[in-house]
Amino acid sequence: TLTADYDLERADIGQRDDIFVIQNTTVGLEQQLTKTLRVSGAIGVARLDAPSFGPSKTGPSYRIALARDRGLEVDPLCPFVAHFMRLHPEYERLRPE
Repeated sequence: TLTADYDLERADIGQRDDIFVIQNTTVGLEQQLTKTLRVSGAIGVARLDAPSFGPSKTGPSYRIALARDRGLEVDPLCPFVAHFMRLHPEYERLRPE
C-alpha cells in the first residue's frame, strides 16, 4: 500500500507572539507480511520555522514501523467512541464477543 502524510503544527511562543511552525511531509509503503504482522516505512521532508531562533531549517524525515495485531479488544465506555465504532464497521471486530 502506498501511503502519504502531511501535518502542520503552529504555536505562539514566548512573550512576544513569536510564531513557531513545523511542517512534515512523508511518502511511504506499507506491506502486510502475515495475517497479524505489518511493516511500513516512509521518507520525506521536515521544515521548522521559528524566526526568533534563526533562519528556517529544512531536513530529511523518516519513519519505520513494525506492527503486530495482538487481538486486543476495545470496550468503549465513552458514548462518543461507542458511536464512532458503530459508524465505522472496520472497528467492529475490536469489540468484545
